[in-house]
Amino acid sequence: MVQPGNTRASRALDQGSNPCDPIAVFVRLHRGTTSQGLQPCSGPLHYTMTIQPVSEYDAPEILELIQKYFPYLEINFDLFVKRIHHPQFFLQKSMERDRLAGFSEWQIIDLKNKIVRLNGIAVKPPFQRRGYATALLKKGEEWVETQKMKKIILLVAETNIAAKKMYQKNGYSFSRINLKKINGEIAEIWEKRLK
Repeated sequence: MVQPGNTRASRALDQGSNPCDPIAVFVRLHRGTTSQGLQPCSGPLHYTMTIQPVSEYDAPEILELIQKYFPYLEINFDLFVKRIHHPQFFLQKSMERDRLAGFSEWQIIDLKNKIVRLNGIAVKPPFQRRGYATALLKKGEEWVETQKMKKIILLVAETNIAAKKMYQKNGYSFSRINLKKINGEIAEIWEKRLK
C-alpha cells in the first residue's frame, strides 16, 4: 500500500508529474484505477497498462497463450467461454492500449476452507519484465478478497526462477513439491494466506 508519506508516489499522482512514471502506473493499479484517459507517455516508459475482465472476444488470442505456456491443458473455445461466465472463475487480461499483453485465471476450489487456486498467469514476451504479471497478480488478489477467501495456492515449475521470485516478492511462499509432474517437470506448490 502506498502511504501518504511516500513523496515520489504522491508527486506521481497528485502533482501532475509524468503519468507514465512507473510509480504512478503502479499506484493507479493498486488503487483500482487505470490509466485510461491519460495523455500518451512522453517519458521513458512508453505504454499504458490496464487490467480488464476477459470476454469471449479474447478467447482465440488467450487460447493461443494457453497452448504456448500450458500445453498440457486440454481446453477449447466452448470450455473457455464457460469459465468466463462461471462464478467460481475469474479471468482477467492485461492490455497495452489495444494489444493483449497477458492474462490470468483464478478458480475457487474449496468453498468450505476458502481456498482459491491461481490456475495460471501468462504474459507475451514483448511485455515481460514490465510489471504486467505483478499487476495481474494484484488485481486477482483483490477479487480473491472480495470472495472472502483465506488462502491462494498455485503451481509453478521448479525451474521457473523468474516466476518464483515474483511470487515470493508478493508474499507467496513454497509449500511443497507437487506429487505429480506437470508437462514432464517437477512442480512446486506455493501459497499465500490472506488476512
